[in-house]
Amino acid sequence: MQKPKNRHLIDVRKIVELPPVQRVENVLVLSPAELIATKAIGYHSRKGQPKSYTDRRDIAVLLLKFPDLKSPTGPVLERLHANNADAATILDWEAIAQEQIKLPTDDF
Repeated sequence: MQKPKNRHLIDVRKIVELPPVQRVENVLVLSPAELIATKAIGYHSRKGQPKSYTDRRDIAVLLLKFPDLKSPTGPVLERLHANNADAATILDWEAIAQEQIKLPTDDF
């Protein structure tokens, strides 16, 4: 049995400039490209650990919602570069962007 841990409700980091955001019902949220890029960075940094599968699932769901961002080039790649992603992270993104993602079904 695992010992319960406190979950962080927010993530505070020191940054030089704010990432691209958009307003949704008067709340500023990360742009979809920025969110996918940060998930890709998290996925790569946690690869092989259980949390990486959550990151990978989040990316798949976001790409189903924003299919125009599912490209090895374009806004997500630009945000990866802006976040100083390393070459291995970019290769992971390129592989993800080229994978086929199917809509979920209730069939088992």
